[in-house]
Amino acid sequence: MPPDQLRAPIRKALGPVFPNARLAYRAVRWRRRLRDPRRVARAQRFVVAAGPFRGLKLSREAMILDMSFVPKLLGAYEAELHQSIETAIACEPDTIVNVGAGDGYYAAGLARRLPSALVIAYDLHPSARRATRNLARANGVYDRLSLKGECRRGDLAYLDERTFLVMDCEGAEGELLGTETLGCANLIVELHEHLRPGVTEAVSGRFAGTHDVRVVFGGRRDPAAHPGAAVLPAGRRQQAVQEPRRARPAWAIITRR
Repeated sequence: MPPDQLRAPIRKALGPVFPNARLAYRAVRWRRRLRDPRRVARAQRFVVAAGPFRGLKLSREAMILDMSFVPKLLGAYEAELHQSIETAIACEPDTIVNVGAGDGYYAAGLARRLPSALVIAYDLHPSARRATRNLARANGVYDRLSLKGECRRGDLAYLDERTFLVMDCEGAEGELLGTETLGCANLIVELHEHLRPGVTEAVSGRFAGTHDVRVVFGGRRDPAAHPGAAVLPAGRRQQAVQEPRRARPAWAIITRR
């Protein structure tokens, strides 16, 4: 029987016999999961090592809760977007809109890189908004952050050529990206084709008349390109530079002509 199929019967069998066995099992798994994040965090002092957000200070809370903490700290997180992010930053937008802010990595990172820009961040989850708020405060950009809950299509009607939009909303991109957003100069949109089949074609077609649209796919990264990974055993470095995903990630890079 494969190991994954053995875990459930083992937990079930041990539970009544040893009341603390489940807690001990979970504690061992928890310590193992935090082994690499702690090692990298000590080496990097919780500061992002490379990429467009180099110098961003991450939190201990993120080390515990964020499964992508290590690739973020190493500067490998969503590395396929780095050049597109730099291009958008070079345009010096006045407003950054981040739909699906998560832990605030993009909201705080872009606020640091664009010290004159207003950042508007949306997220449905109170815990995500709290994490974004804390990260912005830790990096001295909270005074330029406007933090909101659910983003509705009408909330994006004000976007213009001085706006940079970053969106990761777990399949809602097809509904949110309407004609209201056509005035936006630069957009990076994570596409969730596995959740909403056809969304890639729908989003690409919506902007085809006014923007250049390029779809970028995530791929296997080279740990050697991220020297910070060297603090880990060789067998765990590849995992350290890849964020965990259910499906191969894809993004639409959308630039106004």
